[in-house]
Parts: sequence; structure tokens; C-alpha cells
Amino acid sequence: MECVRDRLWLWGHEAGSHNREWRLPGTSHITEAEAASYLGIPNLLMVRYGGKPVPPYDQYAVPLKALKRVVWSIVGAGGTSDQAEQDHVLDLSTRLPNMTGVIMDDFFRKPSGGEDVGVLGVEVLTDIHRRLSQLPRPLDLWVVLYDHQLDLPVQEHLA
Repeated sequence: MECVRDRLWLWGHEAGSHNREWRLPGTSHITEAEAASYLGIPNLLMVRYGGKPVPPYDQYAVPLKALKRVVWSIVGAGGTSDQAEQDHVLDLSTRLPNMTGVIMDDFFRKPSGGEDVGVLGVEVLTDIHRRLSQLPRPLDLWVVLYDHQLDLPVQEHLA
């Protein structure tokens, strides 16, 4: 039987990612796996922040195998992404048995001068969705959409 705790997710960045930011009074050295264990949260959203962690992720992912579910970013904080990272994360899913999806953080942006509203175009998303469904264990595709972005033309990307 599932309980509320099974539905909780921890948003994770590499240890120390926010040191000296946001007026935090000290430094942090706790890893995502340690924080999840300490808080009793079984699921983790692993999001690249400030270019970290740096691929390859295999050794970095070892402690995350203790979690129930892991979703890893293919678009990191600030909307950063590239094909090599996407390929590596999808490949990592074949070695991380509890990886259930990928997430695109800071994905939507206000268009300026006809630019795409998403970090990745609809054609790229369609290809990623196809690739996720063809993996040995199909993965879910998550996206961060803030309420202040609901007036943007996001429908085509979400479809």
C-alpha cells in the first residue's frame, strides 16, 4: 500500500551548489542521497546546477541507487542543455535501475523576436519523447512550468 511519503520528491543539486548564494549563512556539504535519507524522502529530482555535476554521471549516480525513484535533468538549471548530455542521461538510465524519468528545468522563456518559447524545439522534443519510449524501460518526460509562464504559447511544446 502506498503512503504519502512515497509521493514525496526531493529537488537535488550537487552538494554545495548554493554555497555563497541566496544569502545563506553557511556552506553545505550534504549530498542528494544523504539529504533524501535524512529527510526520509524516497524520490529524487537530480538537476544540474552551475554546470555540476559534470558528466560522466555513472560514479555520481551510485549512491542514488538506494532511492526508490530518480528523475535526472536533460535540461538543467538556467535552461542549459546539449545533445551529448541528453544522450548520456538516456544511456545512464540503462545502468540506473530506479531512474524513472527525465526533467527539463527552466525550460520555457518569453519569446523575443520570434524565438522558440522552449529551450528545445518541438521537433527535438518529439525525438526525445520517441527515444524515451524506446528504451528498455520507458522513461517519463517531466518539465518545469511556472504559473507566470501559463500565458506563454506553451501548448505545442506540452503536447
